[in-house]
Amino acid sequence: MKTLNFILSFILCHYLYAQGQNYSGGVGGGMPFASLSGKVYNSSDKQPIEFAAVSIYRLPKDTLIGGALSNEKGEFNFEKLIPGKYRLNIAFMGFLPYNDTLVLKKSEEKFLDAIYVNSNDKLLKEVTIVSQQDIVKNTIDKKVFNAEKLAVSNGGSANDVLSQVPTVDVDVEGNISLRGSGNVTILIDGRPSGMTGAGRAGLLSGIPASAIESVEVITNPSAKYDPDGMSGIINIVLKKNKLQGSNGNASLSAGSNHKYNGNLSLNYKKGNLNLFSNYSFRYNETEMNGLMTRMISNADSANYMYQNNNGLFLMRNHSAKLGADYSLSKKAVIGMNVNLNYDNRNDNRDIISKTEDISNHLISAYNRKTLNPNKGLSMDYNLNYRQKLNNPQQIISAESNYSVNNRLSNAQYIQENFWANYQEIPSIWSYQNNDTKTLFNINTNTIDFESPIGDNGKFESGLKNINRIIDNDFFSESYNNAEDKYVSDDSLNNRFKYHENIYSAYTSYGQTLNKWSYKAGIRAEQAMTNFSLLSTNENYINNYFNIFPSFFINRKLSEKQEIQFNYGRRLNRPGTRQLSPITDYSNPQFLHIGNPYLKPEYTHNFELGYLYNFKKVNVSVTAFYRRTNGLIMRNIEVNSLGQSIFTFTNLGSSDNMGLETVSRVELYRWWNITGNINAFQTTIKGTIQDGDINASNLSWNFKILTNILLGKGWTVQGTGSYNARNIIAQGYILPRSMVNLAVKKDILNNRGNLTLNVNDIFDKMRFRTFASGEGFTQENTFKRETRIVTLTFSYRFGSGDFSTRKQKARDNEFNNDDGGGF
Repeated sequence: MKTLNFILSFILCHYLYAQGQNYSGGVGGGMPFASLSGKVYNSSDKQPIEFAAVSIYRLPKDTLIGGALSNEKGEFNFEKLIPGKYRLNIAFMGFLPYNDTLVLKKSEEKFLDAIYVNSNDKLLKEVTIVSQQDIVKNTIDKKVFNAEKLAVSNGGSANDVLSQVPTVDVDVEGNISLRGSGNVTILIDGRPSGMTGAGRAGLLSGIPASAIESVEVITNPSAKYDPDGMSGIINIVLKKNKLQGSNGNASLSAGSNHKYNGNLSLNYKKGNLNLFSNYSFRYNETEMNGLMTRMISNADSANYMYQNNNGLFLMRNHSAKLGADYSLSKKAVIGMNVNLNYDNRNDNRDIISKTEDISNHLISAYNRKTLNPNKGLSMDYNLNYRQKLNNPQQIISAESNYSVNNRLSNAQYIQENFWANYQEIPSIWSYQNNDTKTLFNINTNTIDFESPIGDNGKFESGLKNINRIIDNDFFSESYNNAEDKYVSDDSLNNRFKYHENIYSAYTSYGQTLNKWSYKAGIRAEQAMTNFSLLSTNENYINNYFNIFPSFFINRKLSEKQEIQFNYGRRLNRPGTRQLSPITDYSNPQFLHIGNPYLKPEYTHNFELGYLYNFKKVNVSVTAFYRRTNGLIMRNIEVNSLGQSIFTFTNLGSSDNMGLETVSRVELYRWWNITGNINAFQTTIKGTIQDGDINASNLSWNFKILTNILLGKGWTVQGTGSYNARNIIAQGYILPRSMVNLAVKKDILNNRGNLTLNVNDIFDKMRFRTFASGEGFTQENTFKRETRIVTLTFSYRFGSGDFSTRKQKARDNEFNNDDGGGF
């Protein structure tokens, strides 16, 4: 059917073009010509139409001027048109003809944003067209993952979407890594957010998958972007409706073991004004359990500790977004938006702990109950402005963002000791309360300029300021039986304040020369940081200046093949949890504490890639190498009281080299497979309290995603992933795997759908680690509830025109669709 359409459209277009050549109109050499371009879409599924025959006629005599075929994106273009009145005609087999009149002014570059054509139901009854939109799209500087086409994450969260993205890994605790590295920057709509500062794993779980349009993965960003995130940038692009009129979509989900999700998006667009909003609610109960075994040994003796850690995590989350764009003129647009995220959590756990000697005699035992209600409010504010100069390709833009995240935790610990020093004893109860207040805010201001230079050249430059503040206030009190009251634990209480101010400037230039294209840039950055510990009166200042060069080069081998090479220098700044010295006492045998004296780690990132794009096969192969200095790694040591202390240190260096492939194969028009394989060698060298570390390991992981269209609105989608063993500074992470399956049915004239999704069918996803050091070995297994069955209903609605109404040009002129501009 597609081939037939191409042949007929090509013949028609060739005929129209030939006829159009007979018209000259007496154009003089000095005539200020106009141009016309646009995009053609199918009104039923909103997908671009390729090979549509587009013709243009001069009025009033309806004289044919020329014809063109739309490309794979539905785009068409006409140049050197005389100012005046025209009729536009679009023809495509199986669709009703489209006609519209328009007026072109002198030197006008008119863009018709989206033209929707209606199917001819009579013809469609005679033939069925089955096709699928790509889930993964490769471009020169990033991979774009279409989240809207991912059925397995319906009813899930942002973490569920990210877990399906090639090269990205999400463990059971929500920690995100890219190509095996956890040093990755997460952006929301291209901007830093309170969601990516304090506790991003938990906050990302509050963003519903249904609110996400796409995920962009940039493994080696240019000088335009902040150098943070050694393995790259993951940008989560939220949906924003562009249809004229009032439109929206809604979804409801219900999952096994009390998991519910609702989402509502509304959009109103008329003339120069575009209003958009989103609200979502999530209620989630998640069971979790863990088993930890530790052996402590010395020259004379050894003992073993066993812990069972079971609990129930409850989360109630509300998220809202409200924004507006307004065109001040044809060359200027201003926009603003506000994001609010409120969550109320209860983390309730029971720890059963016992310690035995080498002869299996019980030394001590206790039960510990944790009740930790905590709540947080995250607010993100954005104001942006974009202005075209006299040259329409010269653009200046400014943006200001402010994000704040407040979290309050009120943890209660009740412990029953019933065995001590090899003796069973009457139960001894102890009580402790920990109140933690955490404030994280970030203010970002940017100004950017871009301009064409010479033949196919582009110049970019900009300035940026980032101001970050962390304020962590910890108060602990314990019950004193003798005084029959709670008494402050003065030796534990502290307040940590951290301030970071970063000033940066960048410039870059890129050009295309025949089959070659290149882009080179440099970013200069001055960072000023300081912290204070109020109770202990500690202060520390760390100011540093850095240069971050980047270089990209691309060579087209043919229309279907190209090779790429790029280099960039990046850094990873320590995060809130890594810096804050406030100790986590939830498990008295395993204490977590940050290190405020941590310094950033730096990396040199090299990539060599090959791309092959054909209609049914798309393959990208990338060889990469990362050299990291000042490596930040988790460090474990056992103190004199037998407690394991988890902290962070600048360990030394690491080398990571590997080969990554991402491929998509269309076996049939109704069946495609997307696969990702990543193999890498990691070497870690450094020095800790136990001595020198020199560890090396070859690891690999893969993901596979398949889509099957069964007809009549039925879709089946399956995903699978496997992560082989990988090393950490003092041990390794054991393999893990997951298989998901989803079935979707379009209903209500394709405006709605039902999705049944089963995550982790075989219940195999768990996080297991092994670590050893001077005088100890330790094994840990943590299992969060991952086998979940979810049913989701989604529906699109609106009074706007979903068919043939032409859209305003402003969004495409400015590319200001709140998606980060990647």
